[in-house]
Amino acid sequence: MSWRIVSLLGTLILLTFVSGCSLSPSIEKKRFFVKRNWLRSTPEEKNLHFRRMNRMRPIVTDKLVISGNAVDRMTAFDRKTGKLLWVRRLKDGVEGGAQLLGRWLFFGASDGLFYALNSETGQTKWTFPVRVEVLGEPLVHKGIVYFLAGNNVLYALEAVSGKQKWTYNRLDSSQFSIRGASRPIVIGANLYLGFSDGSFMALNKDKGTVIWEKNLNQNKRFRDVDSSPVSDGQRIYVSSFDGALYCLDPKNGKIYWKLEEGGYAPVLIVKDTLYYSTSKGQIMALDKGSGKVKWSRDGVRGIATKPVFYRGLLVYGESQGALQILDASTVQQVGQYKTGRGVTSTPYLDQKTGDIYFMSATANLYALQFSWDVLNRVWPWE
Repeated sequence: MSWRIVSLLGTLILLTFVSGCSLSPSIEKKRFFVKRNWLRSTPEEKNLHFRRMNRMRPIVTDKLVISGNAVDRMTAFDRKTGKLLWVRRLKDGVEGGAQLLGRWLFFGASDGLFYALNSETGQTKWTFPVRVEVLGEPLVHKGIVYFLAGNNVLYALEAVSGKQKWTYNRLDSSQFSIRGASRPIVIGANLYLGFSDGSFMALNKDKGTVIWEKNLNQNKRFRDVDSSPVSDGQRIYVSSFDGALYCLDPKNGKIYWKLEEGGYAPVLIVKDTLYYSTSKGQIMALDKGSGKVKWSRDGVRGIATKPVFYRGLLVYGESQGALQILDASTVQQVGQYKTGRGVTSTPYLDQKTGDIYFMSATANLYALQFSWDVLNRVWPWE
């Protein structure tokens, strides 16, 4: 009798063990983490004047993070440690942005000069006198630097020497501007960009002659077409601040569709979807072919930067809020990072490491890292 009891107990223990294994957790909840690696204040002195637009997207290499503020200088930091490596003092700083090609850094500053610097040392290769502030990010293409100055003059310079190749001057009689400038793009033999008078143009990239022009925004207070155009190879997408988002034919400027929402930042293209930050505080997802709205999220504090995409997440800064991280499919907030005074530069996000760098409204340079971690295990019936 006692052996039967022992045998029965053994069977029950075995069944309990087996059923326990079969009901082991198989569903995992994940939590998104934002870790700060380092933080650096980039101005030499506190900005005691009017608020500056510190909107230059950081330039990131394997070793360096280069950042320009709109106050007084360009700085380079060690990517891992945040150690200051070199400083280039500039009167009123840099607003429009820069491009790195090889070891050479190209940018226009608010002191009336355009610069080519050695990115490793900060030493000058050459300068070119513009005599007005440069608010647009340059484009370096096949040995030529293209950029738009604050007085609506488009320059083409030789990247090696800084020698002027050609200029195009477009007069603007408007008294109102949002102090921005379009970064050109090249498609084939043509250069495309917008101007503060509401026009969008195609010019021959070798001569600067006009191929076609399109007046996109003539009836608003701020007519500026300052957002940088973006192309998928077949069409061009560009917005005016008070006007609309336009889808154009690069051959002749024909408008395929437009969305009556103005914008300042370039669109982001991910497969068949456009992600768009409007000037009225929205983030939108649009069908690339038709312009039809897939979803819209209101409540952006200030104006959103151009969004960036990372493993199904949409990341953007709010000029008067925080760095926001959304699930691009559900539009739900996954996380955020508060800087205290807003985020004004488009973030740089390393797709391999999850490292992200951006400038705050107060000219602080942030180095963060994104990651997922298992929060806890959940039983199947929970």
